[in-house]
Amino acid sequence: MTAEELKHEILAVVDQLQGCKHVELATAIVQRTGQVPDAGILGHLIDELIEKGELLGLYYVLPDLPYRGKRFLLPANTRWHMEPPHEH
Repeated sequence: MTAEELKHEILAVVDQLQGCKHVELATAIVQRTGQVPDAGILGHLIDELIEKGELLGLYYVLPDLPYRGKRFLLPANTRWHMEPPHEH
């Protein structure tokens, strides 16, 4: 699969799922194409799509895992806002 084809698959999966965890993306691409994308290339292409505004990436670190960042991917035209924590 070429880099352009993989970019197309990344965007198609994120659109189809209406957002997904970064780690779920490769599995979804394998299910769609039957091919395993190279993890390094996949990460590079995701970064490129985010930089070009074709994909929205939300990077976050959970309090119990300060050494481990996570990323959630959304379609580029997603509207979002931050909400303050709610008291229960």
